Amino acid sequence: MSILSLRRSIASSRAHNQIRISAARTLELIAAAFRELLAGLTHGLDNDALHQIQDGIGKALVELNALGAEAERERAARLSRGRTSGPLLRTTLRLRHDVVMIGTRMRRAAAGRSADPARKAAGRRQR
Repeated sequence: MSILSLRRSIASSRAHNQIRISAARTLELIAAAFRELLAGLTHGLDNDALHQIQDGIGKALVELNALGAEAERERAARLSRGRTSGPLLRTTLRLRHDVVMIGTRMRRAAAGRSADPARKAAGRRQR
């Protein structure tokens, strides 16, 4: 086995291991975002904390996509036999979209609840 092929086999195993680690880290961030959203139901939504978590998820997804692309190049070059990373990347991205959509709905609902007393008071004054 030549040095080049040895180096390629080491690099290929690293890409697939790294994608697993990166995906786990991304999923932990998504879980933290869901915890923040659930806490927002009872304690009020902390928009700054949620934005910070969502920014972290975005950065983690950029890293995950780069690793996924590297893993796919390795598979195409037959440097590794790992599974395709496409389904993992798509599912993780869908979960992030779910976090964003739920957060948006919660902010709108919270804004509607806080505006209701003002609307009721304005309606009473017009009578």
